[in-house]
Amino acid sequence: MARSHRLVAAACVLLALACRDKADSERRRALNRLRDVRSAQRIAAIRELAPGADRETASAIARAAEDAPADVRREVAIALGKSAAPEAVDLLGALLRDPSDRTRAAAAEALASKPAEKTKGYIFSAWELGGPATRAAIARSGGALLQGAVEAETRARTAALRRRLDDKRVPVRSAALRELGTAGTAEAVAELSARLVDDNPAVAAGAAQGLGDSGSAEAVALLARALASGRPLVAPAAALALGRLATPEAAQALVTALATASDGLAGVILEAFGPTPPPEPALPAVCRLAREAFDPGIALRAWRLAAKGCVPQLVVAASDDRSLAARLLVAADAGARSEPLLARAREALDDPDARAAAAAAAYVAVAGAKADADRLQALMTREFESLISGRLELARRTHASRLAIADRDPGEHLRRMGEQFGVDAGPPPPLSPLDKLLLRRRADPERVEAFEPRLGSIDLIATAATGAAKLGADAAALAARLLDDDDTRLRQAAVVLASMAGEAGEPVRRQLRSDEEPAVAVAVAVQDLADGAPQAVERAVGLLQRTGEPAQRQDLFAALGRTAETAQSARAALTMAAMRSDPAAAEAVGALARLDGPDVLAALRARLEDVHAMGAAEAVAILAARESPESTSLLAWVATHPKGAVRATALRALATRKACGSAPTAAALRSDFEGTVRVAAQGLVEACAGAPGAGSR
Repeated sequence: MARSHRLVAAACVLLALACRDKADSERRRALNRLRDVRSAQRIAAIRELAPGADRETASAIARAAEDAPADVRREVAIALGKSAAPEAVDLLGALLRDPSDRTRAAAAEALASKPAEKTKGYIFSAWELGGPATRAAIARSGGALLQGAVEAETRARTAALRRRLDDKRVPVRSAALRELGTAGTAEAVAELSARLVDDNPAVAAGAAQGLGDSGSAEAVALLARALASGRPLVAPAAALALGRLATPEAAQALVTALATASDGLAGVILEAFGPTPPPEPALPAVCRLAREAFDPGIALRAWRLAAKGCVPQLVVAASDDRSLAARLLVAADAGARSEPLLARAREALDDPDARAAAAAAAYVAVAGAKADADRLQALMTREFESLISGRLELARRTHASRLAIADRDPGEHLRRMGEQFGVDAGPPPPLSPLDKLLLRRRADPERVEAFEPRLGSIDLIATAATGAAKLGADAAALAARLLDDDDTRLRQAAVVLASMAGEAGEPVRRQLRSDEEPAVAVAVAVQDLADGAPQAVERAVGLLQRTGEPAQRQDLFAALGRTAETAQSARAALTMAAMRSDPAAAEAVGALARLDGPDVLAALRARLEDVHAMGAAEAVAILAARESPESTSLLAWVATHPKGAVRATALRALATRKACGSAPTAAALRSDFEGTVRVAAQGLVEACAGAPGAGSR
């Protein structure tokens, strides 16, 4: 009996040794696969080794991340979180410097599960420097760890700002003051108030900007005094800061200053009012500025800002109007018809100032009669001929002179110029004192100006042609006429005219679609999308792939956004652009506001994940405007976004929806550095006060 027991025991020992040998063999194979070039093999090995990984295994797993892609590095972080080895904490801390935010998020979440005291330092640093995914992972840990991370970031930002405020470099101090304003605390406002009277105007202007971002009621009186001082740099900054405060008291301060402001400062005050009409008390001062401003740009801005409130003054036909061009342009935009103003506009068609004549043509096109079409067409023809003949004469003088001085025959060059403009260039002129003067134009440009031929105005030609078409002239013929010149703006005007001509303008549109100038091709694509032309979406998407100019891409995105509800290819182009670091991504994201679906949500999330690209503010605003479980989940995810404006918007939307699952995060964010975030977080906490589950996850 005893012998049989011994045999069983020996068999068990042998079996255990065999199992151990097999486990060791499998472990060695798994360790070898950690160096496999295939990501799938590495990930499988990491998952196999993770449970119960000792010190040696944990170190081997960490080394697998050194030359691996992001998905492998993320798996390494998850595996180290399962290891009980003390060294795992430092190995995870190293992964917090990984370039991938998702890898850093996995490392932070793994660290948050470990009770070691030194994990706090890693977590606090990761919160301050991390991306959206990393901060969201830390937020999920909740409790004292999240609260400590928020408070540590606030202390670090405050200390860094204090050092920058004492910097000897003026731009550094000024920028620091602007950032200090976002804190919105009583201490910050006191500091900004003291710096608002700094001897250096750039520093004082920075303090004014900071007060505008503080949201403090006390800032209004301080900024009003700075605005009334008229101090260069400081007064304009104070005006814009009052506009950002956007309170009735701030608006009244702007109204008071506008009554006595110079043209330059008045223009800034108008900008501070924003795109919306100014408050009722400001209308008399805005209307006065529109009538009397010497600067045409300021007059135009004033008329546009208060067009509806200034209609009686807008349609008055004053003979000594300083801002006739601005008045006519805004009256045309507003459709404000007035016979006296129309008569004044007809007179201004012959104004030697091309800008005034172009504005007059725009108003005549709106308020005029069919008989005015002939006059506008004649004006276009006259200016067009002046443009071509002036260009030719200038080319003959300058190029012939340069070639003659270089002892070269300019005849061939002039012949080519004549062919380009469709006229006989004639023989090259003799070298004259004027020619020599032209060669010294940079040294004495004012004297040369008097000898240069008058060139027709591009804007006047385009406006007169479009106006004539609106009043009944042949739009197709006008469009074809504009193609006689190679100026980009005229070809863009031809696009509009061809659209107005309908089928008759199709030959011009076909010619312009193959234009080598990207601005023209984009203009055609945008117009085709608006008109629903066949293959318009495909052509626009193709242009997106060939056009790198941000402004042109923005035009295409906006046009595609208006058709994306019905065109799948347009929808795909917009979502792909929103997910990339495209310079015009903000416009692409804005176009997604009209769309819904998983692909749109994925694009919005991708935009919010890239903290260095434009479009995050637009993306979170779209989410805030949508009532759906998916949008609420994304808003909860970005409530801890690195950008304060995104955090504040998300928290306000969550408070409106009473999304109380995010209340614990909001409770911690009441210690945020930025005042708007603290206010929004408090709003969510109050909205969820007493709600079940509001205090825990």
